[in-house]
Amino acid sequence: MPYQHVAAPTKRYIANQPSTTMPREASPFMKGIYIKDGEIRSDFGHTNYPVPGNTKTNKLNGTVMRLEQFYQEDATSDLLCMTTTAMYKYNISTTTWDCISQGVEVDDAEAAWDAQSDVTSTADATIKLRDSKSAKHVIAAAFGTGIVSSEDDVQNADISAATNTHVAFWIRSDTTIASDVLRLRFSEQATGGIGASYADFTVPALTADTWTHVIILGTDKVAGSGTWPTDFNAIASVALVAQSDPGAITVYLDDIRTANGFTGDEDNRFSTTIMNDTFVLTNGIDQPFKVSNTLAVTELATTLNVGTITKSEIVLTLKDHLVLLHNTENGSAAPLRATWTNIGAVEDWVAGTSGFQDMVDEESHVVAAMSIGENAAVIYKERSVVLMQWVGGGTPFRFTPMLNGTGAVSKEGVVDLGGQHAIFGPDIVYTYSGGFEINILDDDIRQAMYDGYDSTYEKRVMVTYIEEDDELQIWLPSATSNNPKDVWCYNMVKKVWYRKERTMNAVGFFQRQNSLTIGDLTGTIGEQTWRIGDSLTKAGSPITLVGDSSGEVFQLDKTTSNNDGVAITSDYETPDFTLPTGKDFLDKFMRVSQLVVEAKGNAVTTYYSTDGGNSWSNAVAHTLDSIYKIYQFDFDVVCRRIRFRFYNDTVDSSFQLRYYGFEWKARSRRR
Repeated sequence: MPYQHVAAPTKRYIANQPSTTMPREASPFMKGIYIKDGEIRSDFGHTNYPVPGNTKTNKLNGTVMRLEQFYQEDATSDLLCMTTTAMYKYNISTTTWDCISQGVEVDDAEAAWDAQSDVTSTADATIKLRDSKSAKHVIAAAFGTGIVSSEDDVQNADISAATNTHVAFWIRSDTTIASDVLRLRFSEQATGGIGASYADFTVPALTADTWTHVIILGTDKVAGSGTWPTDFNAIASVALVAQSDPGAITVYLDDIRTANGFTGDEDNRFSTTIMNDTFVLTNGIDQPFKVSNTLAVTELATTLNVGTITKSEIVLTLKDHLVLLHNTENGSAAPLRATWTNIGAVEDWVAGTSGFQDMVDEESHVVAAMSIGENAAVIYKERSVVLMQWVGGGTPFRFTPMLNGTGAVSKEGVVDLGGQHAIFGPDIVYTYSGGFEINILDDDIRQAMYDGYDSTYEKRVMVTYIEEDDELQIWLPSATSNNPKDVWCYNMVKKVWYRKERTMNAVGFFQRQNSLTIGDLTGTIGEQTWRIGDSLTKAGSPITLVGDSSGEVFQLDKTTSNNDGVAITSDYETPDFTLPTGKDFLDKFMRVSQLVVEAKGNAVTTYYSTDGGNSWSNAVAHTLDSIYKIYQFDFDVVCRRIRFRFYNDTVDSSFQLRYYGFEWKARSRRR
């Protein structure tokens, strides 16, 4: 009986032609799969960054919106994270996240508080988050309610500035407790008294032995007197209060401060740039911010000749000018505008070569912008593309419409590939190099990709590039997730598409801080999909970070088969195979009696379908070895067409496959 052989089934995901006519090495459907080195592989997973414990956490407040490195002129850098509520930096010394939002520190929790009866308060160095200690409070069962403990030695007494919009603190309990059992009090009277202005803030529900970062709008106090923050210019104490009896528990507090919190949601994406050793960020709803090289965060000064810029969607740096685009100026929307500073200045919007330009080539709004080369930037509108070129002189920029009929859908829907951009447009994925032509990338999978994409949440679309894998990634919200979940991947070298699934809201890059050791592995050495000594395992190697809507930061980790302990569904389907054309096979069926696969890893389940993948038969689970071996299973089916499926959805399990084949014979309908 003849065999159909398929080696290296890696020609790509194809959704624009019938499954009976596509190359046999291609696939009409896949997810949780990536293609590399002539193999189809289960996608790798993600792990906590950092792994949470007594002195560190990967869970921040709000939805993770952006992860970005701030490269400074002294050759150092800091990893910054923006959420919907706050700004953090990754502290490489303590390997955890510190809140650096604009605000003032009220108590650093480095000293023991003054405890009430049935409470023991100490400064604890074993369970802490920021600096060297936390304020630990052991509450006995006999305590009841009221002030648990207080601290009169505050670091900053005056928190009346208008920028102190929120309170922020880290808290942890050794017992799971409900919301509003505990409160944190800011008081202008010693020992947490209420004889002067004070404000009580609800401590939300706490999970046992888990650090929680609480950020609350100051005006959302649940009890107190005085107007926040105006009347709080003489803080005398902070106090932990038991609103109801917590029972016998131990509570830790750390890094109590105020914050000028962000106010956007998942649609208010951040845009960032670096100029003059200053990191600038904006989210289109709050006043733009700047971060100094000492990581001091303040609002960006945006005073114009008349009025000010209060909101901006996009920021970039071009030829020593800071540029804000799609602004609100003097209370009026300016969605077609680019406004830039004087040369060499981050905050001078009035003097010298400062200026503005409205792009009125057509009426759609500015959506995204990115530098291309040293002297130009590309401005992507909803339905056109404009080139912003430096020409020098008193009016230093020239704006030239280049393309009409396409643009970008989101500010993070454009990525720099080095000399060209990749863009997720309203109806095509393309690359653009600054001229009058584009290169379309998505012919093979456009219908499947756009059919599954929920454009209601188009502002959340992300496009990124993993340079070490030559992998362009397009993260799209779908019918099953408002945040990006479907990850369409295109290998820029091999020119092949494949698809992963991972629900995230931000993607960024960093460097591995320590070399991987054998003790860090998940599974045995033989089960790894990489080699000991590979560059990905060494300190300083690039890593990709992602963040989700629960505030957690993760690392994409090629050493694990799970997403934070949850199994990845890896699913690959073959084309539909039919009999050869020709008169010898007219009105014939084929009898298929055996499938052979060459695979390795942990496990794979094989199926076949005779109706184009609408239903599947004969599931057979194969336990795999750590080296490539041939596996086969026998069955007997008579059909006009047949396709196969390779599947795994088991925790700590994956597969790699580089060949499959099946035995067939032409025959009449009757056996």
